[in-house]
Amino acid sequence: MSNARLTLASHALCWLEYWRREGKEFLTSDKLAKSLGSNPVSVRKVLGRVRDAGILRTGRGPGSGWALARPASEITLLDLHTALGLSGPFGLHTSPPDFSCPVGGGISQTLTAVYGLAELRMAEVLNEVTIELMLEDILRVNQGGESRAARILEQESGQPGLASLLG
Repeated sequence: MSNARLTLASHALCWLEYWRREGKEFLTSDKLAKSLGSNPVSVRKVLGRVRDAGILRTGRGPGSGWALARPASEITLLDLHTALGLSGPFGLHTSPPDFSCPVGGGISQTLTAVYGLAELRMAEVLNEVTIELMLEDILRVNQGGESRAARILEQESGQPGLASLLG
């Protein structure tokens, strides 16, 4: 099962940027939770880590809530990934393989290198995507346009039709 904290945080920050563009400052955990299909306690738990990293700020008093602490153009998905303390998407064996086996003896070393490269490339992509870029893509899709991210993925993967599946 995948960890959805990065998805929850990026969704929340896009919503906070949209809210800011509407001329409003703070958004409550209740309103964020409704958009996220989550509950306010889960929202506060995840966003608390993002706040502690200086990406969000909280207001005081009833009805205040959350706001971005810096411009959306300066917050990347890598910033969120780091703030949430997420590790890479891959893990090795939960118990040691049989090192006397022709495969088991070298699989961990090989996969560590492969996973390291994949995680490095993942970090490069996450560092290029800002909350501002994500919100622009979301609004484009909501207006019936094509997702720029899906189009780029289709071009880079060389697989026609991928954009229509994702966007």
